[in-house]
Amino acid sequence: MSELNAEIRLRRVESNDLPTLFEFQRDLESNQMAFTHPRTIDDFDAHWSKILRDPSVVVRAILARDSLVGCISCFKSNGLHHVGYWVGKEFWGWGIASRALKLLLEEVRTRPLHSRVAVSNIASIRVLEKCGFCEVRREWSPATERYIECKEVVMKLGDLEMKNLFANLPENAPLELVTVLVDSKSVRFERIVSTGHNSPNNFWYDQDEHEWVIVLKGEAKLLFDGDVQAKLMKPGDFINIPAHRKHRVEWTTPDEPTIWLAVYY
Repeated sequence: MSELNAEIRLRRVESNDLPTLFEFQRDLESNQMAFTHPRTIDDFDAHWSKILRDPSVVVRAILARDSLVGCISCFKSNGLHHVGYWVGKEFWGWGIASRALKLLLEEVRTRPLHSRVAVSNIASIRVLEKCGFCEVRREWSPATERYIECKEVVMKLGDLEMKNLFANLPENAPLELVTVLVDSKSVRFERIVSTGHNSPNNFWYDQDEHEWVIVLKGEAKLLFDGDVQAKLMKPGDFINIPAHRKHRVEWTTPDEPTIWLAVYY
């Protein structure tokens, strides 16, 4: 993955990119995830003709190992600067969108930047969070010729924006909520919110990275392979877990969120 990331780059969109981008945006599963209708060839050509003539739009082709895999842009909508991207389905799961967005953010220094994502599009929300975007609100987006009505997450990347670890806590979430706070080559910070969650039966974490973790709120029981009794962690308790030290979460408080801060290095 790291080798591929090193070979991802952005360049200006060229006219001979458009047939491939047209095929990318026709994919059924991609449109279902984005809650969009694919454009007809006439609409597609008109859309791109407008984009490529507009000096206020920064649009780039995404290349992985010199092959076109998608596009990414910064544009103005309703008076606010937004970012958006589209990666061909066959290139999903390689971390391309995250790397491309980081490259675009190095080029585009405008802040704040916004993005709107369907609530169910967890992968895109994760991409934005990895690049520093935070949820502002959730709201219904009406249907248009291009978009299908859906509930969206409005996300924002500010300039030296103060954030709070106790904000935007989920209610009755079926899964743990993991929010990436900082992600670099050498270290990653995550906020983890558990509400009665525990590790599946017979499952053990066996990580390639060291993990320093602290409980900020709630309580949890952490069991290490070979130990008879789990360690009860209360607010303020922290532990440093060496790489490949097998462990599992036995229990978290069911009646209030348990908030962890984990540092992977």
